[in-house]
Amino acid sequence: MFLGGEAISASRIREWAESRECHAKIANVYGAAECSDVSTFYVLKNYDRYVESSVPIGKPIFNTQVYLLDDSLNPVPSGHTGEICIGGDGVGCGYINDRALTEQKFVANPFSAGSPTRIYRTGDLGKFSSDENLDSLAGLITR
Repeated sequence: MFLGGEAISASRIREWAESRECHAKIANVYGAAECSDVSTFYVLKNYDRYVESSVPIGKPIFNTQVYLLDDSLNPVPSGHTGEICIGGDGVGCGYINDRALTEQKFVANPFSAGSPTRIYRTGDLGKFSSDENLDSLAGLITR
């Protein structure tokens, strides 16, 4: 089961998810409509781990790249906060009838080798954990 759009409260779904009645794997997904909605996923396993922290939004799906960048589009070190930027096959062409916003949010991919591609600047903040999973800082739930 894919859950996304809002931060997951592990304590609210834990009892059901760990029950014998639940036969689903639960994945936290993250993305933007500008990038085909789902760009990352994280399958929940140990609910104790997330009761006092947020559930990671995970790693990129196939044909997707996720970067954490500073204001100058330079990568931030692991464990530091940066803007979540998405690249890959799912990145859209821009906004209809809004050239200024398109130029602001859909920028040249500084990590693209070969033909030019674009990344989408989500405006969301995140950081990579030590296991290289992405944590979103938006909507942090700790209950």
